[in-house]
Amino acid sequence: MMNKKGDKEFVYKHDQHSPTLITVPKRITSTNNGNIHVVDQISEDFSGKVVVLGHDGHLIYKYSGLSATNNTSPFKPRHIVTTPSDNVVVIDRDIPILHILNNNGHFVSYFNTEEIGIQFPYSLAFNTTGHLYIGCTKGAGHKSTEAKLYETNIAGF
Repeated sequence: MMNKKGDKEFVYKHDQHSPTLITVPKRITSTNNGNIHVVDQISEDFSGKVVVLGHDGHLIYKYSGLSATNNTSPFKPRHIVTTPSDNVVVIDRDIPILHILNNNGHFVSYFNTEEIGIQFPYSLAFNTTGHLYIGCTKGAGHKSTEAKLYETNIAGF
Protein backbone atom coordinates (compact mmCIF):
# COMPACT_ATOMS: atom_id res chain seq x y z
CA MET A 1 0.00 0.00 0.00
CA MET A 2 1.32 3.44 -0.87
CA ASN A 3 0.48 6.89 0.37
CA LYS A 4 -0.39 9.85 -1.89
CA LYS A 5 3.32 10.63 -2.36
CA GLY A 6 4.05 7.10 -3.59
CA ASP A 7 5.90 6.05 -0.44
CA LYS A 8 5.48 2.38 0.47
CA GLU A 9 3.43 2.05 3.65
CA PHE A 10 2.45 -1.61 3.69
CA VAL A 11 3.33 -4.82 1.81
CA TYR A 12 0.91 -7.75 1.63
CA LYS A 13 3.43 -10.54 2.04
CA HIS A 14 2.54 -13.15 4.65
CA ASP A 15 0.58 -13.79 7.81
CA GLN A 16 1.32 -15.61 11.05
CA HIS A 17 0.07 -18.93 9.61
CA SER A 18 2.09 -19.23 6.41
CA PRO A 19 5.41 -17.99 5.05
CA THR A 20 3.81 -16.76 1.81
CA LEU A 21 0.31 -15.44 1.58
CA ILE A 22 0.23 -15.19 -2.22
CA THR A 23 2.30 -17.16 -4.74
CA VAL A 24 1.56 -15.55 -8.14
CA PRO A 25 -1.12 -12.82 -8.05
CA LYS A 26 -2.79 -13.00 -11.48
CA ARG A 27 -5.85 -10.75 -11.00
CA ILE A 28 -7.11 -8.48 -8.22
CA THR A 29 -10.45 -6.89 -7.34
CA SER A 30 -11.75 -5.19 -4.21
CA THR A 31 -15.15 -4.90 -2.58
CA ASN A 32 -16.98 -2.02 -0.90
CA ASN A 33 -16.11 -3.34 2.56
CA GLY A 34 -12.41 -2.89 1.75
CA ASN A 35 -11.56 -6.55 1.18
CA ILE A 36 -9.10 -7.45 -1.56
CA HIS A 37 -9.69 -10.62 -3.60
CA VAL A 38 -6.63 -12.02 -5.38
CA VAL A 39 -6.56 -14.79 -7.99
CA ASP A 40 -3.44 -16.65 -6.89
CA GLN A 41 -1.79 -19.16 -9.23
CA ILE A 42 -0.08 -21.78 -7.09
CA SER A 43 1.34 -24.13 -9.74
CA GLU A 44 2.50 -24.22 -13.34
CA ASP A 45 -0.69 -26.03 -14.43
CA PHE A 46 -2.59 -22.83 -13.45
CA SER A 47 -4.18 -24.39 -10.35
CA GLY A 48 -4.95 -21.77 -7.79
CA LYS A 49 -7.19 -20.17 -5.24
CA VAL A 50 -8.79 -16.85 -4.40
CA VAL A 51 -7.14 -15.22 -1.41
CA VAL A 52 -9.24 -12.64 0.45
CA LEU A 53 -7.38 -10.02 2.45
CA GLY A 54 -8.71 -7.33 4.73
CA HIS A 55 -7.69 -3.76 3.93
CA ASP A 56 -5.05 -4.03 6.67
CA GLY A 57 -3.52 -7.12 5.01
CA HIS A 58 -4.79 -9.88 7.29
CA LEU A 59 -6.04 -13.11 5.73
CA ILE A 60 -9.82 -13.40 5.78
CA TYR A 61 -10.44 -16.46 3.62
CA LYS A 62 -9.06 -18.76 0.92
CA TYR A 63 -11.47 -20.13 -1.69
CA SER A 64 -10.25 -23.21 -3.58
CA GLY A 65 -13.27 -24.08 -5.73
CA LEU A 66 -16.05 -26.58 -5.26
CA SER A 67 -15.84 -30.34 -5.35
CA ALA A 68 -19.14 -30.37 -7.30
CA THR A 69 -17.68 -28.32 -10.17
CA ASN A 70 -14.00 -29.21 -9.90
CA ASN A 71 -14.26 -32.98 -9.40
CA THR A 72 -12.29 -33.86 -12.57
CA SER A 73 -9.97 -30.86 -12.71
CA PRO A 74 -8.42 -28.68 -10.01
CA PHE A 75 -9.73 -25.13 -9.53
CA LYS A 76 -7.92 -22.87 -11.99
CA PRO A 77 -9.18 -19.33 -11.46
CA ARG A 78 -8.53 -17.11 -14.48
CA HIS A 79 -10.32 -13.81 -13.96
CA ILE A 80 -12.19 -12.02 -11.20
CA VAL A 81 -14.54 -9.04 -10.94
CA THR A 82 -16.70 -7.37 -8.29
CA THR A 83 -20.43 -7.10 -9.01
CA PRO A 84 -22.53 -3.96 -8.42
CA SER A 85 -24.10 -5.73 -5.41
CA ASP A 86 -20.59 -6.28 -3.92
CA ASN A 87 -20.26 -9.98 -4.65
CA VAL A 88 -17.29 -11.39 -6.55
CA VAL A 89 -17.39 -13.50 -9.73
CA VAL A 90 -14.51 -15.81 -10.66
CA ILE A 91 -14.05 -17.69 -13.95
CA ASP A 92 -12.44 -21.12 -13.95
CA ARG A 93 -9.81 -21.69 -16.64
CA ASP A 94 -10.90 -25.19 -17.70
CA ILE A 95 -14.55 -25.40 -16.68
CA PRO A 96 -17.17 -22.90 -17.97
CA ILE A 97 -18.32 -22.02 -14.48
CA LEU A 98 -18.77 -18.61 -12.87
CA HIS A 99 -18.13 -18.95 -9.14
CA ILE A 100 -20.06 -16.32 -7.17
CA LEU A 101 -18.56 -15.39 -3.80
CA ASN A 102 -19.68 -12.86 -1.22
CA ASN A 103 -17.47 -9.92 -0.29
CA ASN A 104 -15.69 -12.07 2.33
CA GLY A 105 -14.86 -14.80 -0.23
CA HIS A 106 -17.42 -17.37 0.86
CA PHE A 107 -19.24 -19.36 -1.81
CA VAL A 108 -22.73 -18.11 -2.71
CA SER A 109 -23.57 -19.88 -5.97
CA TYR A 110 -22.24 -20.92 -9.36
CA PHE A 111 -23.43 -20.57 -12.93
CA ASN A 112 -22.58 -22.78 -15.89
CA THR A 113 -22.11 -20.46 -18.89
CA GLU A 114 -22.57 -23.31 -21.38
CA GLU A 115 -26.22 -23.45 -20.30
CA ILE A 116 -26.75 -20.13 -22.11
CA GLY A 117 -24.42 -20.92 -25.03
CA ILE A 118 -21.28 -19.21 -23.77
CA GLN A 119 -18.18 -21.35 -24.21
CA PHE A 120 -14.56 -20.72 -23.21
CA PRO A 121 -15.09 -17.71 -20.88
CA TYR A 122 -11.83 -15.80 -20.44
CA SER A 123 -12.44 -12.34 -18.99
CA LEU A 124 -15.14 -10.38 -17.13
CA ALA A 125 -16.29 -6.80 -16.69
CA PHE A 126 -19.39 -4.97 -15.52
CA ASN A 127 -20.74 -1.83 -17.14
CA THR A 128 -22.36 1.06 -15.26
CA THR A 129 -25.86 -0.41 -15.69
CA GLY A 130 -24.86 -3.74 -14.17
CA HIS A 131 -24.60 -5.84 -17.32
CA LEU A 132 -21.88 -8.47 -17.22
CA TYR A 133 -19.53 -8.69 -20.19
CA ILE A 134 -17.92 -12.08 -20.78
CA GLY A 135 -14.98 -12.22 -23.16
CA CYS A 136 -14.41 -15.65 -24.66
CA THR A 137 -11.46 -17.21 -26.37
CA LYS A 138 -11.63 -19.94 -28.96
CA GLY A 139 -11.20 -23.49 -27.78
CA ALA A 140 -8.09 -25.51 -28.48
CA GLY A 141 -8.26 -27.05 -31.94
CA HIS A 142 -11.14 -24.85 -33.18
CA LYS A 143 -10.78 -23.49 -36.67
CA SER A 144 -12.47 -20.18 -35.89
CA THR A 145 -10.13 -17.22 -35.51
CA GLU A 146 -12.73 -15.03 -33.83
CA ALA A 147 -13.03 -14.39 -30.14
CA LYS A 148 -16.49 -13.54 -28.79
CA LEU A 149 -17.80 -10.91 -26.41
CA TYR A 150 -21.15 -11.42 -24.69
CA GLU A 151 -23.23 -8.87 -22.84
CA THR A 152 -25.43 -10.60 -20.28
CA ASN A 153 -28.07 -9.46 -17.86
CA ILE A 154 -27.76 -12.06 -15.14
CA ALA A 155 -29.77 -10.90 -12.12
CA GLY A 156 -29.34 -11.86 -8.52
CA PHE A 157 -25.66 -11.39 -7.87
